[in-house]
Amino acid sequence: MKAGASTIAGASTDKAKINRPIKDKWALVIGISEFQDTSINLKYAAKDARDFAQFLVKECKFAPDHVRLLINKNATRENILAEIGDKWLPRVANPDDLVLIFVSSHGSPSKVDLNGVNYLVAHNTDKNSLYATGVPMQDLMRMIKDRVHSDRVVLMIDPEFLGIEALRQRCLHISPHECPQAKRRHGETGRRLQVPAR
Repeated sequence: MKAGASTIAGASTDKAKINRPIKDKWALVIGISEFQDTSINLKYAAKDARDFAQFLVKECKFAPDHVRLLINKNATRENILAEIGDKWLPRVANPDDLVLIFVSSHGSPSKVDLNGVNYLVAHNTDKNSLYATGVPMQDLMRMIKDRVHSDRVVLMIDPEFLGIEALRQRCLHISPHECPQAKRRHGETGRRLQVPAR
Protein backbone atom coordinates (compact mmCIF):
# COMPACT_ATOMS: atom_id res chain seq x y z
CA MET A 1 0.00 0.00 0.00
CA LYS A 2 1.32 3.43 -0.93
CA ALA A 3 1.03 6.52 1.15
CA GLY A 4 1.36 10.21 0.71
CA ALA A 5 1.82 13.29 2.85
CA SER A 6 1.46 16.97 2.19
CA THR A 7 1.62 20.21 4.11
CA ILE A 8 -1.50 22.30 3.65
CA ALA A 9 0.39 25.59 3.50
CA GLY A 10 2.02 26.35 0.15
CA ALA A 11 5.74 26.05 -0.48
CA SER A 12 6.09 29.85 -0.49
CA THR A 13 5.11 30.12 3.20
CA ASP A 14 7.54 32.23 5.23
CA LYS A 15 10.11 29.87 6.80
CA ALA A 16 10.42 32.00 9.93
CA LYS A 17 6.69 31.71 10.49
CA ILE A 18 6.73 27.92 10.09
CA ASN A 19 9.84 27.36 12.23
CA ARG A 20 8.64 29.26 15.30
CA PRO A 21 8.17 27.12 18.43
CA ILE A 22 5.18 24.78 18.57
CA LYS A 23 2.90 25.45 21.53
CA ASP A 24 0.69 22.37 21.28
CA LYS A 25 0.04 19.33 19.07
CA TRP A 26 -3.25 17.83 17.87
CA ALA A 27 -4.01 14.82 15.72
CA LEU A 28 -7.11 13.45 14.04
CA VAL A 29 -6.46 9.82 13.09
CA ILE A 30 -8.92 8.01 10.83
CA GLY A 31 -8.83 4.36 9.80
CA ILE A 32 -11.56 2.35 8.09
CA SER A 33 -11.40 -1.39 7.56
CA GLU A 34 -15.13 -2.10 7.92
CA PHE A 35 -17.54 -0.32 5.60
CA GLN A 36 -21.32 -0.38 5.31
CA ASP A 37 -20.64 -1.94 1.92
CA THR A 38 -18.75 -5.01 3.12
CA SER A 39 -17.55 -5.79 -0.40
CA ILE A 40 -14.92 -3.06 -0.04
CA ASN A 41 -13.67 -3.95 3.45
CA LEU A 42 -9.95 -3.57 4.10
CA LYS A 43 -7.71 -5.64 6.32
CA TYR A 44 -5.26 -3.29 8.00
CA ALA A 45 -6.53 0.31 7.71
CA ALA A 46 -8.11 0.47 11.18
CA LYS A 47 -5.11 -1.23 12.78
CA ASP A 48 -2.75 1.17 11.04
CA ALA A 49 -4.72 4.08 12.48
CA ARG A 50 -4.71 2.64 16.01
CA ASP A 51 -0.98 1.93 15.82
CA PHE A 52 -0.26 5.41 14.50
CA ALA A 53 -2.31 7.05 17.26
CA GLN A 54 -0.37 5.06 19.86
CA PHE A 55 2.90 6.05 18.19
CA LEU A 56 1.98 9.73 18.42
CA VAL A 57 1.23 9.45 22.13
CA LYS A 58 4.11 7.19 23.16
CA GLU A 59 6.91 8.33 20.88
CA CYS A 60 5.97 11.83 19.66
CA LYS A 61 4.63 13.02 23.03
CA PHE A 62 1.16 14.04 21.89
CA ALA A 63 -1.16 14.37 24.89
CA PRO A 64 -3.61 11.43 24.85
CA ASP A 65 -6.62 13.75 24.82
CA HIS A 66 -5.09 15.64 21.90
CA VAL A 67 -5.32 12.58 19.63
CA ARG A 68 -8.82 11.81 18.36
CA LEU A 69 -9.39 8.40 16.74
CA LEU A 70 -12.20 7.66 14.29
CA ILE A 71 -12.36 3.94 13.48
CA ASN A 72 -14.71 1.96 11.24
CA LYS A 73 -18.39 2.79 11.94
CA ASN A 74 -17.45 6.02 13.72
CA ALA A 75 -15.60 7.28 10.64
CA THR A 76 -18.68 8.35 8.70
CA ARG A 77 -18.52 11.16 6.18
CA GLU A 78 -20.47 13.36 8.58
CA ASN A 79 -18.20 12.65 11.56
CA ILE A 80 -15.00 13.19 9.57
CA LEU A 81 -16.17 16.56 8.25
CA ALA A 82 -17.53 17.59 11.66
CA GLU A 83 -14.25 16.88 13.47
CA ILE A 84 -12.26 18.83 10.87
CA GLY A 85 -14.67 21.66 10.18
CA ASP A 86 -16.81 22.21 13.26
CA LYS A 87 -16.81 20.12 16.42
CA TRP A 88 -13.14 19.66 17.32
CA LEU A 89 -10.10 20.98 15.40
CA PRO A 90 -11.47 24.50 14.76
CA ARG A 91 -12.25 24.80 18.49
CA VAL A 92 -8.92 23.59 19.89
CA ALA A 93 -6.09 24.32 17.43
CA ASN A 94 -4.36 27.71 17.50
CA PRO A 95 -1.97 29.34 15.00
CA ASP A 96 1.16 28.25 16.91
CA ASP A 97 0.03 24.62 17.17
CA LEU A 98 0.84 21.62 15.00
CA VAL A 99 -2.13 19.73 13.54
CA LEU A 100 -1.73 16.29 11.99
CA ILE A 101 -4.53 14.55 10.09
CA PHE A 102 -4.03 10.90 9.14
CA VAL A 103 -6.47 8.94 6.96
CA SER A 104 -6.20 5.26 6.07
CA SER A 105 -9.04 4.11 3.79
CA HIS A 106 -9.93 3.69 0.14
CA GLY A 107 -9.10 6.55 -2.21
CA SER A 108 -10.65 6.82 -5.66
CA PRO A 109 -8.57 7.58 -8.78
CA SER A 110 -9.60 10.76 -10.59
CA LYS A 111 -10.56 8.87 -13.73
CA VAL A 112 -13.69 7.42 -12.09
CA ASP A 113 -15.23 10.89 -11.62
CA LEU A 114 -16.71 12.94 -14.46
CA ASN A 115 -14.75 16.01 -13.35
CA GLY A 116 -11.60 14.18 -12.29
CA VAL A 117 -12.17 14.56 -8.54
CA ASN A 118 -10.42 12.26 -6.05
CA TYR A 119 -12.52 10.98 -3.16
CA LEU A 120 -11.72 9.46 0.21
CA VAL A 121 -14.13 6.68 1.11
CA ALA A 122 -15.80 6.99 4.50
CA HIS A 123 -17.53 4.19 6.40
CA ASN A 124 -20.91 5.06 4.87
CA THR A 125 -19.75 6.02 1.36
CA ASP A 126 -21.57 4.43 -1.58
CA LYS A 127 -18.90 3.40 -4.07
CA ASN A 128 -21.42 3.94 -6.88
CA SER A 129 -22.25 7.48 -5.73
CA LEU A 130 -18.95 9.04 -4.73
CA TYR A 131 -20.04 12.60 -5.47
CA ALA A 132 -22.91 12.44 -2.98
CA THR A 133 -21.36 10.23 -0.31
CA GLY A 134 -17.56 10.44 -0.55
CA VAL A 135 -15.15 13.07 0.81
CA PRO A 136 -13.71 15.09 -2.11
CA MET A 137 -9.99 15.66 -1.60
CA GLN A 138 -10.17 19.16 -3.05
CA ASP A 139 -12.95 20.11 -0.62
CA LEU A 140 -11.07 18.52 2.26
CA MET A 141 -7.97 20.62 1.56
CA ARG A 142 -10.10 23.78 1.29
CA MET A 143 -11.95 22.98 4.51
CA ILE A 144 -8.71 22.45 6.42
CA LYS A 145 -7.36 25.79 5.17
CA ASP A 146 -10.56 27.63 6.01
CA ARG A 147 -11.58 25.98 9.27
CA VAL A 148 -8.41 24.79 11.06
CA HIS A 149 -6.65 27.81 12.55
CA SER A 150 -3.16 26.33 12.83
CA ASP A 151 -0.42 27.63 10.53
CA ARG A 152 1.16 24.15 10.51
CA VAL A 153 -1.05 21.33 9.31
CA VAL A 154 0.22 17.98 8.03
CA LEU A 155 -2.19 15.79 6.06
CA MET A 156 -1.23 12.12 5.69
CA ILE A 157 -3.18 9.99 3.25
CA ASP A 158 -2.75 6.21 3.23
CA PRO A 159 -5.25 5.07 0.55
CA GLU A 160 -5.77 1.60 -0.84
CA PHE A 161 -5.67 3.07 -4.35
CA LEU A 162 -3.36 6.07 -4.71
CA GLY A 163 -5.04 8.30 -7.26
CA ILE A 164 -4.02 11.60 -5.74
CA GLU A 165 -1.37 13.04 -8.03
CA ALA A 166 -0.86 16.09 -5.82
CA LEU A 167 0.42 13.92 -2.98
CA ARG A 168 3.46 12.36 -4.62
CA GLN A 169 5.78 13.14 -1.73
CA ARG A 170 5.82 10.13 0.59
CA CYS A 171 7.45 11.61 3.67
CA LEU A 172 6.13 13.35 6.74
CA HIS A 173 8.43 16.14 7.95
CA ILE A 174 8.78 16.26 11.71
CA SER A 175 11.39 18.26 13.57
CA PRO A 176 13.48 16.33 16.18
CA HIS A 177 11.94 18.08 19.21
CA GLU A 178 8.45 17.08 18.03
CA CYS A 179 9.30 13.39 17.92
CA PRO A 180 12.67 12.36 19.45
CA GLN A 181 12.05 8.70 18.54
CA ALA A 182 11.95 9.62 14.85
CA LYS A 183 15.48 11.01 15.11
CA ARG A 184 16.80 7.76 16.55
CA ARG A 185 15.05 5.66 13.92
CA HIS A 186 15.54 7.68 10.78
CA GLY A 187 18.39 10.11 11.34
CA GLU A 188 18.52 13.83 10.94
CA THR A 189 18.48 15.57 7.55
CA GLY A 190 19.16 19.26 8.00
CA ARG A 191 16.83 20.94 10.43
CA ARG A 192 13.94 18.57 9.86
CA LEU A 193 13.39 14.84 9.65
CA GLN A 194 11.89 12.77 6.91
CA VAL A 195 9.80 9.99 8.39
CA PRO A 196 8.53 7.61 5.70
CA ALA A 197 4.78 7.19 5.95
CA ARG A 198 5.30 3.56 5.00
